[in-house]
Amino acid sequence: MKLLTMISMIILATSSFADEMLIDKDCNRNQLQSRSNCALKALHNLLESPPKPITISTPDGQLTFSSEQLMAHDLSVLNSELGLEADSQLVFDRDKLARSKNKSQKGGENLSVKAVDLEEFAAIEKIVAIAKEHQIVMINEAHHVSMHRFFAKNLALALRKIGFTHIAAETFSDLSSLKSSGYPTIETGVYTSDPEFGDFIRSAALAGYKFVKYEAAGNKREFEQAQNIAQALQKMPNAKILVYAGYGHIKENVSSQGQEWMAAQFKKFTGIDPLTIDQVSGTARYEDELTDPTYKFVEPYLETQSLVFKNKNDEWLVSTSYSEAVDLTVFHPREEIVNGRANWLVNKKDRQLYRATHLPKERPIAVKAVIEDEWNEKGIKSIPMDQILLKDSESIANLYLPPGNYRILIDSLSGKKYSSKTILISN
Repeated sequence: MKLLTMISMIILATSSFADEMLIDKDCNRNQLQSRSNCALKALHNLLESPPKPITISTPDGQLTFSSEQLMAHDLSVLNSELGLEADSQLVFDRDKLARSKNKSQKGGENLSVKAVDLEEFAAIEKIVAIAKEHQIVMINEAHHVSMHRFFAKNLALALRKIGFTHIAAETFSDLSSLKSSGYPTIETGVYTSDPEFGDFIRSAALAGYKFVKYEAAGNKREFEQAQNIAQALQKMPNAKILVYAGYGHIKENVSSQGQEWMAAQFKKFTGIDPLTIDQVSGTARYEDELTDPTYKFVEPYLETQSLVFKNKNDEWLVSTSYSEAVDLTVFHPREEIVNGRANWLVNKKDRQLYRATHLPKERPIAVKAVIEDEWNEKGIKSIPMDQILLKDSESIANLYLPPGNYRILIDSLSGKKYSSKTILISN
């Protein structure tokens, strides 16, 4: 079956995770870990050889995920990596809806606050102010939402100015190249192959951050993750660490099964109360039935920037999904697609539009821009600054790039070698 036909079928018909908070379960599955630098080929290989079902242990109990569920997860991750934000989230959300017993979350109509009771704050500015009193900040992401990495990068750069020294990320697997060269490669981690995640880590390295690996697998994953961070802190007692984790690992409460998440266990090990921040449920879903009820309540205030809210009792507003589990939720403006790209990417102040033209007729192809110096040093292990998958008859690839020298490359399934092109994006 042709790749494009398979993609279309999955977008329309895939079915969904028992709970997306748990699907970051095992970063080391071969479908994502053993990719080449070509996300297009990884996507093709995924569709040709679906992942096998797995059973994992979580604070919410033993969960089994079918081949279809894992397929939808990995397909969402790769679509996002290839610049197809809408496709990524549609696959993820339609899969969720197809499996959900309750197709909408309840509770928004019963929120105990009124609009007039809320005071809004610019998210990064306020988080930085709160973080001055904390040694550890933990924030989550959905692994298929690149916007979360964009926000995390900006937060990390702001925290660096108040003395934060290290970033610990769930995705890290091999930090040797990052430590030696100062930028990530596809070997750094599974999700760092996403251009936005790569830019997050690249920018953090340039700002002077050091990096900590803490991931664990198996039945004691939450315990071992917390233990690894605690041990790193024991070796560096003066470090201030931003922990970047998937979904529910940052929860400070006890699960319905009486088990503790990573953040709760870290607190128990060290006596340190981390500042825990949810942004997963502070993000609108493409299938609105899945959007958190609290998000819907505050959405009228979300025009151009991410916000946090405090009520008249001086309490930070937390999403319905993470109620009593984290300290606060960051609420992001709803993502929209502009000329085929996400609006938060298009509106980046440091990015300029580069239109790649005179492209080969073969489809699908992935058009990507790699920093020239990184390409010369690391070649196919380089992470693009931006890339886009062209599926149909599109004749132009819209890439958004900061100033610098880039090599424009084309990946295809045919294996045909297309000539590269070097460009300069001026200030």
